[in-house]
Formats: sequence, structure tokens, C-alpha cells
Amino acid sequence: MEWLYRLKLVRGDFFASGPTPDDLAAMQGHVGYLQKLADDGKLIVAGRTQVNDSTTMGIAIFRADSAVEAQAIAAADPVVQRGVMTVEVFPYKVAVAGSFSK
Repeated sequence: MEWLYRLKLVRGDFFASGPTPDDLAAMQGHVGYLQKLADDGKLIVAGRTQVNDSTTMGIAIFRADSAVEAQAIAAADPVVQRGVMTVEVFPYKVAVAGSFSK
């Protein structure tokens, strides 16, 4: 089953005041965590909106066998564990997918 998790910054002034060293460490862990999910075949896609204000958000669409597993995957993200972002998890169904290139 597919799931979507949405990440939102805890600090609304994150971009105006800049990330702290702890924020940067959490972000580095976040990228590594998503890469591991991709390497394990769980991650379908992840990214963030391209606005640098309080409305920005990130999403990850991933595979998990249950709501409990999906919540655990989202909660284990370093940016969530370190309090940089909050997370919400939603059941999701990919209906159409195209190829992706950067």
C-alpha cells in the first residue's frame, strides 16, 4: 500500500533567520534517510515546494504494509525526531505515474 507523509517546518521563520547547526544536521540525516528508503525499495518520490517561507512543505510517497508501519517510517525521519519538522501521514494511491528526470 502507498502512503504520503507531509512535512512542515516547526519554525515559521526558518528561512528568514536561517537554519541552526542542529537543523543542518537533521536535514543531512533526512536526506540520508530518504535515500535509504529509496535503496530499500520503499520510497517512490520525495521533494519539497520551492517557496522559502512558512508555506513550504515536503512530501514523501512511499510503500508500507500497514498504517502502523507508515507512521513508524514517518516518525523515524531525523527532521521529525529532532523537532525541525512536523509530519502527517495519509493513505495514498498512485493513479498515474510518468517517467521522471531532473
